[in-house]
Amino acid sequence: MGDLSVFVDESGDTGANSRRYLVTLVLHEQDRPLDTGLAKLGGQLRNVGYPVGEAIHSGPLVRREEAYSEMGIDRRRKLFAALFGFAVKAPVAFKTFAYLKRELGARDAGEVAARLQARLARDVKLFLGERLAYLPRFDRVVVYYDNGQHAVTAAVREAFLDRLTRVEFRRVQPSGYRLFQAADLVCTLELLRLKDAASELSRSELDFFGSARRLRHDYLRHVERLRMP
Repeated sequence: MGDLSVFVDESGDTGANSRRYLVTLVLHEQDRPLDTGLAKLGGQLRNVGYPVGEAIHSGPLVRREEAYSEMGIDRRRKLFAALFGFAVKAPVAFKTFAYLKRELGARDAGEVAARLQARLARDVKLFLGERLAYLPRFDRVVVYYDNGQHAVTAAVREAFLDRLTRVEFRRVQPSGYRLFQAADLVCTLELLRLKDAASELSRSELDFFGSARRLRHDYLRHVERLRMP
């Protein structure tokens, strides 16, 4: 049946910089083409003067951080909307695992990392185990991650190797795969969904989307269609 790609991205860290930790898997059956969406996205990026070969990092884009610190809000919104349009029209599905770090009962960053790794490995195993009628139909399952955080790398490897026999792991550069950037975007939106539900959206996030209502209406309700049950 061909290969299944799984793109992995996370939001948060094991230190004190974030209350939540999220990991998102975006699944794509490789025999389902992306050419039309990629071509449209490339044209939109050229129209706003953004290098087509450069990655889009959704969280910093929304918060006007890092490479986007000098970029105006209109251009940032257009970049976000372009990647969002590609992601929601692509033949993909996603699953997000979300954790509140205070619920782990850990005392320091090392213990947070260890408990997150154990919880994530368990949850991904359960997720894969529920789909054993679907996953073995593929010739290979190829997992793409940038190895950004050791806990994620270790947990994902443990879970996939435990449940599947024909699985490969590839380290990626974000600029090399639009679907990896789509996983980053979905993970960002999933974090914003949780923050909105808890009335924790920051001023920069509210400014970017205009309001919490517009975030829900323009983005969250559309990405929901891609969520795996």
